[in-house]
Amino acid sequence: LPEDMCSTLLNLEELHLQRCGLTRLPANIAKLAALTLLDVSYCDLIRLPASIVSLNYLTLLKLDHNRLNVPPQSICELGFPVVKDYFAYETRKASRRFKVVILGETLTGKTSLIETMIRKKSFCTKLLDRTIGINEYELKMPRDKSARVLDCGGQRSYLLSNNLFVSENCLVLIVADICGYKFTSECFERQFGQYLSILYEKVHKCYVVCILSKHDPTTMQSVYRFLRGHESNDRMTFSAQFQKHFSENLTDLKNSRVRMLSELKNSSQYTESKTFLETQCVQVHDEVLLTSAKDVSSVMNLECVIDSITENLQLFPNVGDMVPEAWLDFEYRIVNESRQKQLSVMSLEETIDHGVRHSLTER
Repeated sequence: LPEDMCSTLLNLEELHLQRCGLTRLPANIAKLAALTLLDVSYCDLIRLPASIVSLNYLTLLKLDHNRLNVPPQSICELGFPVVKDYFAYETRKASRRFKVVILGETLTGKTSLIETMIRKKSFCTKLLDRTIGINEYELKMPRDKSARVLDCGGQRSYLLSNNLFVSENCLVLIVADICGYKFTSECFERQFGQYLSILYEKVHKCYVVCILSKHDPTTMQSVYRFLRGHESNDRMTFSAQFQKHFSENLTDLKNSRVRMLSELKNSSQYTESKTFLETQCVQVHDEVLLTSAKDVSSVMNLECVIDSITENLQLFPNVGDMVPEAWLDFEYRIVNESRQKQLSVMSLEETIDHGVRHSLTER
């Protein structure tokens, strides 16, 4: 639906868009201030814009037979007053909500950690259930806080898309595999450095917690076997040695960035981004945490750290807490198209062609 339509049809009273394959309503739909009836039944809507509650004269909203999850389809079918109540409740709740993005290589136990935190009991994700693309969770925290958690798939092909979901003032958890870690700068770069570099390039301000974990069902045995084979034979010694290694490599990463900024100072790129570059604050938690989905107490310790960090919620405003709508829409269309063609794999060329046909390439 064209965005400029809402700016030109200011006296429109009825809008019938049923059975037209509509996937989204424009955010500026509130400009149709005279609207009394809106029929978007039998479409492909995923969510409604919150601005729809500003349509003060709207008395009839038809939303049946869509794929709505914001608000849920069951709420939408109860009528417009209930939809307005839903958005009012979400606005109040959002004041105590913050955003967590989980990054890290595949099979490090990211999904197991968040599932264990949500369930309050040990949960190990099966190999076939590992995250492909991105998973979204709601994590309840103490004192009526909640977190929108975006669990990003760690496959190499998704690395470039991770920065779509990292936004200003979010909390980032970077998870590395404790049993596959070696005390080398190359390993640090692969497990932590590349993700920190994404943050330095993308956001002005965020907070980072780095975690060593393991995902498999015999996690603690694996960890202790690893420690016995390592020159440190207990968890505390290993933790101290790793902390030293991590701090040294993090310092090197920061120093290289300082050198890069000094070299850029006379360039147009620096002039254009001066405020961003000079005041950027990517704050890394001073302790790397050792966790395991099999060790519930270590996961609860992680939750306590998150709770402590987010105690002052002014540092974590409710920004970008939903998965970008364009991503969900694109994913839905690709899945549908692959089913219609009975494909288990779509080539990059087919995917790009699909984006061109649906004007999604820029996003």
